[in-house]
Amino acid sequence: MLNRGEVYDRVVIFDYDGVITDGNPMAVLSMMKGLEEALHIHGLGKFDSDAFSQAAVQSKGTTEQVFFDKYLKLKGLGLEKIRELESTVYNDFIVYRKRFLAEMNKKRDNKKSDEGYINKDFIHLMQSLKKMDQEDGIKTCYIIATGNPIIVLDERLPDEVRNMFNIVEGGESGFNRKDIIQDVLGAMEFRKEINKATKVFYLDDTSEAILSVANKNPEGRQRHNYDVFSIHVDRLNQPSEEILNLEKRPDHPVFHVKNLRDISLMSYLNPKNHGSIEGSLVNRQVRK
Repeated sequence: MLNRGEVYDRVVIFDYDGVITDGNPMAVLSMMKGLEEALHIHGLGKFDSDAFSQAAVQSKGTTEQVFFDKYLKLKGLGLEKIRELESTVYNDFIVYRKRFLAEMNKKRDNKKSDEGYINKDFIHLMQSLKKMDQEDGIKTCYIIATGNPIIVLDERLPDEVRNMFNIVEGGESGFNRKDIIQDVLGAMEFRKEINKATKVFYLDDTSEAILSVANKNPEGRQRHNYDVFSIHVDRLNQPSEEILNLEKRPDHPVFHVKNLRDISLMSYLNPKNHGSIEGSLVNRQVRK
């Protein structure tokens, strides 16, 4: 729960799939089943697995609504028709996806579908961060920002993980992570003193999401007095050229880790180790 009026020293925002979870195949299957059912009900033809795969790749790091739009575009529908279908077919897609997950959960003694797929390194990191909060007197707001709609996440997210967070923000808030994160940060209180900007750390495994947030950071910094430090959880250690180019920008540092147990990650997540982004960047890490 977000404490209204609370001013935090640190905000830590986690993507869900690929950061908190370790690839649950049920998540993808539920998207396939939900879309297949929605297309059938509305007479929009058979489910196309090739278009599904292409749309999934093209919408990485965004939201399920973007995925839906990409799929229909690949099937030859125009923008006007896609917008028309968003209020009916898309909504049914999400409802059927939720229903599929709920039915599967009943077969698992009502366990949430991602139980057993939570990244153990994430649990270790959260325990370490909360220990830092207690020992160093750091006020931290923990947030999940995901492209999954909340009604879907309600069937996926185990209660014990949900209880670790102040806020869970779903894909209803925007078309990409930039919009979702701007929405949740826009509702928070920040210090007025320019030299005491709140440090916002954003962890995501997709370069697309990292880039979308980076492209909005300067505006958010000026309006709300916070600094965003992105952390690219890059298991393959193969950053895109666009991500590497961010290292040349003085307004949005990007830190690379292969996993959440990276020995340098806890030091980087300590807000006391960072000065203002408007000055020289401190603790800038160089990829080895």
